[in-house]
Amino acid sequence: MIRSKDERTRFLLSDGTLVQLREFSNTGGATIDIKFPDGMTSKIHIDYTNGK
Repeated sequence: MIRSKDERTRFLLSDGTLVQLREFSNTGGATIDIKFPDGMTSKIHIDYTNGK
């Protein structure tokens, strides 16, 4: 686990994938960012209010 200055929690997986949890995003709510070794990215927005 890597803690950044802006309070993001990051995990660097053995295959080079970076997984990051941001508590806040521009679209609102928490977001999980995934950056794959080939440069592709994915985002998962978490809605705590609906349990999804």
